[in-house]
Amino acid sequence: ELRARHLGARNARDQAESLFEELLDGLEGANLKRTERYAQALAGYGSLARSVGEYEKARQMYLRALEVREAFYEQPDHPLVSELQTQLGATALLDGKLDQAEQYLTQAYALLRERLGERSHQLTAGLEQLALVKALRGDRRAALEMLTTCFEIEQTLLNENLVVGS
Repeated sequence: ELRARHLGARNARDQAESLFEELLDGLEGANLKRTERYAQALAGYGSLARSVGEYEKARQMYLRALEVREAFYEQPDHPLVSELQTQLGATALLDGKLDQAEQYLTQAYALLRERLGERSHQLTAGLEQLALVKALRGDRRAALEMLTTCFEIEQTLLNENLVVGS
């Protein structure tokens, strides 16, 4: 039974990969290779690869999506660019590549902070992952400071939402 479930999961993954490849081919054929839609398809394929532990494939898909988004938006500080940097950092973290993870997550955090300010749910998501990198490297103080910052941001956002909602 376990073997059958494993084969079923592998078959589902293979079907999903096939669909992503078909989608990418269709977008390329329609001359939509430099669009946000193409970047979304690449990022989706990257997420699929990451979810099954294919970290190098995920990294390649995210890097291609990053290149498309940077060209499409013509601004390296666009929030969707930093989203991909966060995905690249998360992938590197899962793959045990802490230097890469820290590099991408730090870049994403800096871009989001500059673009969105000090208070954003997007900001805390990347900062939590960066805190994990710091903790894995043994820098518990930095990790704790980052997590405290996340808590403070989320608390402020919650309080603002409660005031607006009343």
